[in-house]
Amino acid sequence: MPRTRREWKTYPINVRELRVLEVSDVTPRMRRIVIGGDQLGAFTTQEGIAVPALRNEGFDDHLKVIVPDAGQPHAVPPRQVEGHLDWSMASAAKDYTPREWDPDTGRLTLDFVKHDGGLASAWSLNAKVGDLVHVAGPKNSALLPTGIDWLLVGGDETALPAIGRLLHEWPAGVGGQVFVEVADAAEEQDLPVPDGVTLTWLHRRGVAAGHSTALADAVTAMPWREGSVYCWFAGEAISLKPIRRYLKERGVPADCLEVSGYWRRTEESPETARLVRLLSLTPQIALRVAIREGLIGRLEKAPADPATLAADLGLNETAVRALARALVAEEVLAADGADPAVNAGGVLSLGPVGQVLTEEYAEVADPRAQYLDLSVASVTAALHGQHGPRPEVPQDLLTQDAAWAAPSLVQHHDWDYPAATVLGSAAQAVAAQLHSDVPALPVSTSGRPTPGAVVVACWWLEQFTDEQALSALAELAEQCHSVGAAAIVAERLRDTDEQVHDHDAELDLQLLAAYGSGLRSAEEVESLITRAGFTIRTRQDLGWDMRSWELTTGQPV
Repeated sequence: MPRTRREWKTYPINVRELRVLEVSDVTPRMRRIVIGGDQLGAFTTQEGIAVPALRNEGFDDHLKVIVPDAGQPHAVPPRQVEGHLDWSMASAAKDYTPREWDPDTGRLTLDFVKHDGGLASAWSLNAKVGDLVHVAGPKNSALLPTGIDWLLVGGDETALPAIGRLLHEWPAGVGGQVFVEVADAAEEQDLPVPDGVTLTWLHRRGVAAGHSTALADAVTAMPWREGSVYCWFAGEAISLKPIRRYLKERGVPADCLEVSGYWRRTEESPETARLVRLLSLTPQIALRVAIREGLIGRLEKAPADPATLAADLGLNETAVRALARALVAEEVLAADGADPAVNAGGVLSLGPVGQVLTEEYAEVADPRAQYLDLSVASVTAALHGQHGPRPEVPQDLLTQDAAWAAPSLVQHHDWDYPAATVLGSAAQAVAAQLHSDVPALPVSTSGRPTPGAVVVACWWLEQFTDEQALSALAELAEQCHSVGAAAIVAERLRDTDEQVHDHDAELDLQLLAAYGSGLRSAEEVESLITRAGFTIRTRQDLGWDMRSWELTTGQPV
């Protein structure tokens, strides 16, 4: 059960056969479907299983809409058994928050964001009055928070059903601020605004959904109210990370902080998702290295913290932590509640996948491909403290995501300089963005800084060990100081959320293996910056676990 200041109720999950009653468009990109039927009430299945009436008491409850898989003419619902559902033969099930539930009239209202490629969106666009539809759940409800002075709420279109319902059910006497990020003014909805509550609509202005920082910028810029606050945010998972970090830094207690990723930027077909996973070597390498170096065998005997593991096996503790994070994300290992992100001294044990692995150890551990053995060697070297770039590692390893990093970096800084020099694995993308957004600014990707100019180092330090990074920064500080140039350093940071995310853990391990670096925390980056002779003028969160620092070295001598 989540730790929250909301009363939590759980129910048995049941499947219900209903009909589409109404279909309409609330906005150009939001389809509303009202469903109903006798099975919203209590009923008994043909097998004699008693199903209670639907309960939907929380503003953000989730139920599953069963929709046809690709190529299926009709959805196949799960089979109701006593106390649970058998999903083995069922079609796809997508989570949606009821926008409105009226048990007296038997009407359940669902809103669907229109977008390409989604099974549920496709179903909603083709739905007609009278169509059959199956839903399952909700299996739990969280009631309105108590003992608070105000609510801070926000999200994108996918959060609008919950936000709209919350505004209808807003607790009496509680103030609040609500932010909703949508594409443009046409997507704004007519919602009630209770006394003491401010509703602010944010427009992405052409930026793709999931890539905008409008919501995060609004939250971090708002005046903070006095009193105890409950924070609720939902939307695209990666874009919500800076909001979660900011609210934790503001001291919002864990039982008053809910930040839920409803979706990720790309929705792939099952075949594409499987192919991408097969092409990703990092989980395979991490697993094989853990077997080869004895981590799995050691944890099979007894749980241990990373320091003990490193000491017992004669390995580098920092590398053991990075490897453990990647394996926790894959459920090969499990981290205890004291340190779920493997940042400090929590105890590690075998996770559910690791427990299966120990039964199939010999077969799974057999390295069958030469390229896999060669790749493993790089991580193995890091585990023994032998860090540094390997010539066979392509230097463009870090450039795949640079296209989305550049716009945020350029948007969040003032470019009132006579010239700019861009460094790092994202240099080409940042230079192109500067040429587009600041066409009058001369930009180069090589050479020393010129008087009064700015050096932009984006994803630069990731390519260096701490020793190498300190040396490179010190040399840059000396160059900047000699001509009165400024510097901007932008880095991706190690995720400090309360759970390990697979993408972040994989990137951390990849950087460690390739360059001996890994993702650093903000404190670790700032330590390198100041030790190198720079003074930090400003800090700026750029979204998606990125932060930039504007630096100076004082007047030239």
